[in-house]
Amino acid sequence: MGISRRDFSKLSFLYSLGSLISPQTTFAKKPEQIEDFYLQINLFGAPSRWQYDLPITPFDGDKLKENGHVITSLNIRDDQVTSSYKTNKINGINLPPLWSEKLDILGKSTSQSIIYNNMLTIRGCDMAIDGHEINSRKLVNPFGTGNSLTGHISNMSKAPYPAIQLLGKASPLSTAPGAFHSTLGINPINIAYNESYGKSILSFGKYEKYLQIEDRILNILEGRESKNRKSVTKLLKKNLDEIFDFYENRVKSYEKIIKANTKFSKEFKNIPGYQFKRKASDYETDSIRSMLGEFYIDGYFLCGENLTDMAKDLDYSDLAKRFAISETIIKYELSSSCLMMVNPVEGLNIKGAYLEDDLHIEKSSGLIVPKKGVKPRTIKRDFTFDPHDIGLITETIMNDQFYRCFQSCLLEFVQTLKKQGKFDNTLIHITSEFDRTPRLDLSGSDHGWQGHTSTFITGKISGSYVTGNIYVDNPRKDALHFGNGTWGAAAPNKELQNRHMSYRNIVSTICNFLNIKSITPSDMALISIKNDKKVNLLLGDAKNV
Repeated sequence: MGISRRDFSKLSFLYSLGSLISPQTTFAKKPEQIEDFYLQINLFGAPSRWQYDLPITPFDGDKLKENGHVITSLNIRDDQVTSSYKTNKINGINLPPLWSEKLDILGKSTSQSIIYNNMLTIRGCDMAIDGHEINSRKLVNPFGTGNSLTGHISNMSKAPYPAIQLLGKASPLSTAPGAFHSTLGINPINIAYNESYGKSILSFGKYEKYLQIEDRILNILEGRESKNRKSVTKLLKKNLDEIFDFYENRVKSYEKIIKANTKFSKEFKNIPGYQFKRKASDYETDSIRSMLGEFYIDGYFLCGENLTDMAKDLDYSDLAKRFAISETIIKYELSSSCLMMVNPVEGLNIKGAYLEDDLHIEKSSGLIVPKKGVKPRTIKRDFTFDPHDIGLITETIMNDQFYRCFQSCLLEFVQTLKKQGKFDNTLIHITSEFDRTPRLDLSGSDHGWQGHTSTFITGKISGSYVTGNIYVDNPRKDALHFGNGTWGAAAPNKELQNRHMSYRNIVSTICNFLNIKSITPSDMALISIKNDKKVNLLLGDAKNV
C-alpha cells in the first residue's frame, strides 16, 4: 500500500526532528542538567538595527551626531529627501516609532509593550575583527575551540534532542551552525532550509503507516546506554498526531499574523522614487551614484512612482515556519537549545529602475535624466540583510516591513510562552554578526564590526533595560567611514577597565541568565538578576560618549 499525502507530511515533519536519533549520534553522561531553554534568533547578514532594537539615543539628553542614513522616518518631495531619527518613549527609553504601533495578532490589536516589559538590550560590543562568517561563528563559539555555547548547553541537556539548528538559505555550515562543538561528542540536529525529505525517508524503507518510524528509532537505541533514552522513549509514546498537528496549526497562525502585518508604518507610505528634478551643479562630485545615493540599489536607481509597491510580492512564509517549529520544540521540550537562522526576504519586484549608464546630465538644464530612448527597467531580486549597495530609501522601507512582520511573530511567540508557563525558563536572544557603518552619500552601509547589538527577552527580566556605551562620533582612525556620526560604534566602559565590551562578556551574561557555568569565565557578565527579576546593570545605563 502507498502512503497518504498527510502521512507523508507527518513523516517528513518527524524526520526533520527524528533525524535526531541517528546511528552517528553519541550520547554520554552529562556533568549536570540545565532546566532552561535557549533560542538564538540569528539575523545572518547583519541588517541595520537602529530601526528596530538598537536605541541610538535611549535617554533624554543623549548626544547625537546625525548621519542621514541612521533614520527612522523619511519623506520625499520634489526629489528632496527629508529624513530624521525620531523616537517615542516606552518605559522611560527612547525607541524607534515601530515600538509604539499596535500590531494585529489574530484579529486583536496588541501593544508591543508585552515584549518590552521583559527586555534587555546590550549595545556597543566590539567584535574585534571583520567578516560575516567569522563573527557569525563567534555568536555560538567565541573562542573557536572547546565547547561552544550551544554545545555547553547540550552537554547538560536532559531533552531528547540536545540541540536543534534551523539552517538558513544564506547561512551555510561555515557560519554559526558550523561552530557547534561539544566536548562530549554530542552532535546537533541540522534541519536544512526547505529540505526535501524524500531521499532520507526512503532510507527508512517504505512504510504503510508513518508511526512505524517509532520502531526504527527504538531499534537504533537498543543496546545503547543513554541518559536520553528515557526522554526519547517518552516522546515516542506521545501521540505524534498531537505534535504534528500543533506544529501545522501554528504555521497557519503565524502566516495569518504575517499577512495582517505585511504593510508599512505610517512613516513609510507612498514613497516616490527619483523623478529627475535634481541638478548636478548642486553637488561637489561628478558621480551620479553619489548624487542619487538614496535611490541606489545594486547598480540601479529607483524611479517608480511609489517605491512601497516593490514589496507587494515579498514572501515571509519561511518566517512563519521557523517560529512555529521553535514554539513546538519548546512546548514539547524536544531540546534545550535552538539556533534559528532567519532568511533574507524573497520576491522584491522593482519597476521603474535605471542603470547608472542609462542616466546622464542634460546640457541645457543640468538635470540628471535618462538618455534619449532609454526605457525604465523591471528587476526582481531578494532583499539582502547585507545592504552594501542598497541606498537609504530601499533599505529603510524594506527593513520597516521586515521588522513589522518579525515583531508580530515575536509578539505572538512571547504571548504563547507566557500562556504555556514557559516564558520564565526561556531566553530569547536576537543577534547578528555586527551592525552597519552608514556611508555619508546614503548609497549603502558597510560592516560595522566595531559595534554589535544583542537583545534578550525572557520572563527572568521584569522591566526594560539598555546598557553599553557607544561613540557619538567614532574617533578610531581605523574605522570604516571615519567621522560618520552616531551609529553604534563601541566605546570604552570604566567598569571594564576602560576597555571595549567583548562578545565574551555577552556569552558570560547568557550563561548567567541560564544559571550555568560560563564558558568565558575570565570575562565578566554584564548583569546580575535579583530575586524580584530586577536586572542590575553592572555597566550602568547606556551612554553616548
